Amino acid sequence: MSLNCTACHGSRIGDEYYGNNDYAGADYHRVPLAMSCMDCHDGADMHGEGSATQSRYEAPGLAKCTDCHGPASDADWNNIYHTTHLSQFACQVCHSQNYKSCNGCHAGEGITGSSYETFKIGYNPRSDIRSEKYVVLRHVPVVEDTYAAWGLSTLPNFSSEPTWKLATPHNIRRRTDRTPDPDVTGKSCFDACHNSHLGAKDFFLRASDLSALPVAEQQANQALVVPDGAPNSSW
Repeated sequence: MSLNCTACHGSRIGDEYYGNNDYAGADYHRVPLAMSCMDCHDGADMHGEGSATQSRYEAPGLAKCTDCHGPASDADWNNIYHTTHLSQFACQVCHSQNYKSCNGCHAGEGITGSSYETFKIGYNPRSDIRSEKYVVLRHVPVVEDTYAAWGLSTLPNFSSEPTWKLATPHNIRRRTDRTPDPDVTGKSCFDACHNSHLGAKDFFLRASDLSALPVAEQQANQALVVPDGAPNSSW
C-alpha cells in the first residue's frame, strides 16, 4: 500500500490514514484494524472503469461507509445520534478528525504558503451526487491566476466555482471533537457541536471564514456558508 496507493495519494489521504499529521491520529481502520486501501477500494473505484466523470465522487461503485456499517451489520448503529442526523449529515461530519487544507497553487511554482489544519462543515456543494445537506469541506489551492504561467491569466468561472470542496478525510474515529466521550471530557455531542459557535473552535463554515479571501472567491463560496448561530432544524 505504501509503495503503490499512498506513493501518489500521500500528502493528504496517506498522512491522514497513517496518522502522520500531528493534530490527528491514525484512521481507526488502519490502527488498530490494519486495513489496507484495497479493503474498501478497487481499481475501478479509484481510477474509473472507462467512462468520463467530472469528479471522483461520480465513479460507479464508490466505497461508502454504509457498505460495511448499518443496522444489519453494526451493533452500535442503532442509536439516537444516527437516527437523528444520518439523513442530513455525511458520516465524516461527526467521525472525521482535523485534516489538511491549502491556500494557493501556481503552475510552475507549486503551492504558495504552507498547508494548514482545518475542520469545516458546510452545505453540500454536490447535491447532485450526495444526498446529505451538511458535509465536510476542504479548501483547495486554486487561485484566480493559478494557470497564468500557461497563458490563462484569469479563470472565467472563479467567482462561481467554490474553492471549498466536498471532502471525505481518511482519518475516521468513533470519538472525535464532535463525538466526545462525556465520561472522559465532561462534554456531550450537543456541547461539542451545537454550541461550537460559542467557543474559539467553530466547526461550521461561516462568512467570517471567507473574509480574508479575494472578493470573487468569497462570492463563489457563499452558497456553502452556514448562518451564524447553532444548528437547528429550521436551516
